Amino acid sequence: MQKKQITGPQRLIASDSTVKCVLEGTVSTRIEGTQAVTRETDKMWLVRLLEITRKYVLDDLIVVKNLMVQCFPPHYNTFNRFFSLYHNAVSTRVKELTWEDLEANEIVSLLTWVLNTYKSVEMMGHPDLCSEFDINQLEPLLPQEVVDNLLSKYVKTFTSNITGWLRKALETDKKDWLKETEPEADQDGYYQTTLPAIVFQVTESCIREDCESVRRVVVLLSESCGFDFSFLRPHVDVPLGKARGSG
Repeated sequence: MQKKQITGPQRLIASDSTVKCVLEGTVSTRIEGTQAVTRETDKMWLVRLLEITRKYVLDDLIVVKNLMVQCFPPHYNTFNRFFSLYHNAVSTRVKELTWEDLEANEIVSLLTWVLNTYKSVEMMGHPDLCSEFDINQLEPLLPQEVVDNLLSKYVKTFTSNITGWLRKALETDKKDWLKETEPEADQDGYYQTTLPAIVFQVTESCIREDCESVRRVVVLLSESCGFDFSFLRPHVDVPLGKARGSG
């Protein structure tokens, strides 16, 4: 049987399609290979995965810009093509991560990386890359609906944890007041409790990370309970003060 030859424009189209498939597969494999550990072996597995991904993508794209562009014809628009391929591969991987049963701290890590780190100078906004590609043209890594769902899950988990800690603190305080010995008193002789200090300590430790999801949690908590969160102003960039109904 005589082999049919592809010539002229058809050969270019076939060649371009083949190259595209090969490049997509290579980039996807590169991103999929970033997970070296799991939650079972390392509680910081997600942080490590995201950092490896950041480093791989940045290093690879710099190599593409400085070396690989010279290996392809100008009409391939090589850098922009690779930039888009890596973006799509990372987006796919991040979406897969949202399907995991993420813990509260893992949700914070993922959203911080997606909303802040990804387009920062540490990654896609790096000076060596942004001169070649406008990062504002990139589609979001995650649909807004997925981000909102993660935020909602975080809020529920955070609120549940706060409620649990408050309940334990109240139970401990109650036991102290029911002891046969008198409660501690201040210098004026008034009985005092360490409960407010405990509440502030626990809450502050939960929101030290500068993340949009954490700011949102603080706002929701300040609106729904009677605590004054103004002491957290150094840690979160939101208007904080006495909550409604706190007097």
